[in-house]
Amino acid sequence: MTPLRRWILALFLLAVIAGCWRLRLDVQILDLLPPGLKVVQGLKLYQDHFSNNRELIVSLRLPDAPNAEAAAESLAAALRARTNLVESARWRPIWSEDPTLAAEMLGYMWLNQAPADFRALADRLAETNLAAVLEFTKETLATSFSPGDLARLAYDPFGMTDLPETTMAQIPQAMRDQDWFASADGTYHVIFVQARTDLSDYRENIRWMEAIGQIAGAWQRDNPKFAGTQLGFTGPPAFVAEAAQGMQRDLTESVLGTLVFIGLLFWLAYRHWRPLVSIVVLLALIVGGALALGGLVLGTLNVVSLGFAGILLGITADYALVIYQATMAGAENEADAAQRGVRAGILWSALATAGAFLILRAS
Repeated sequence: MTPLRRWILALFLLAVIAGCWRLRLDVQILDLLPPGLKVVQGLKLYQDHFSNNRELIVSLRLPDAPNAEAAAESLAAALRARTNLVESARWRPIWSEDPTLAAEMLGYMWLNQAPADFRALADRLAETNLAAVLEFTKETLATSFSPGDLARLAYDPFGMTDLPETTMAQIPQAMRDQDWFASADGTYHVIFVQARTDLSDYRENIRWMEAIGQIAGAWQRDNPKFAGTQLGFTGPPAFVAEAAQGMQRDLTESVLGTLVFIGLLFWLAYRHWRPLVSIVVLLALIVGGALALGGLVLGTLNVVSLGFAGILLGITADYALVIYQATMAGAENEADAAQRGVRAGILWSALATAGAFLILRAS
């Protein structure tokens, strides 16, 4: 090997190593859609600024409502115990577990009211009006037949929970009724689980979801009375993990299936192991080097683009078979001449294939 070729090979190996270090696979479904579409841009904005990519929704169902509620509380406690994985696990409104937080929420809501509504609250709670407010509350408690008024005013004599109608109209009925954690019959509950880390990488999503699944499985084994609980997982972490695992499985099966099929055809045609092993190894190196160089140049590769690896493997195998057949057809001392004879055809075929894939990318 000449010194020039050694330098070229060394530079190529350095580029491959750098590319492997920089390569990232993009499995976000929205990134698979045309970025120029307005609806895709809007969905990305919503996902980036309003959707919580760390929040997993765990659903559970039991035919008995009291057992379902107990199961939700027990599973939430089991998840909270894994502080290295879970930041929070909410199975009911947070102010139901810590009522002091309701005061903070009410204060924040009043602070963001219209100036006129906030001024009306300040005037109503002025020192000269407090006696009249308390007298009105006593009268309401004595004469009202509303269970809601009796329960609320007994703990809120100054009416801080009596928000303006314009604000109440903007709050969904489900949130006002506080039933978004459970169904009306109480047999179906949801738990909102917040991951401890950002889950920025699809591999991290997969590992985290596997750990959550193990926690849920251990919880059911340790609590026989909840063994019949039907569990479900949804939300961004579950969606990304499921999509990424499916894509990985499909790509692996495609690439390995192509390699096996190529090897089988070569063996049936030539019955030689040595060139077969050489071709398979070279194909693996070519695909790996192409991915590494793609990572070096682009940084992030769309995972769908890897689906074409099987197609490219078949095309590259065709080139290898053409070279091998040309070499076998000539005398041993004419092997180089045989390769030179097919080199131009392979080069033009490769350029045509590259052009076709560029057009496909543009589409």
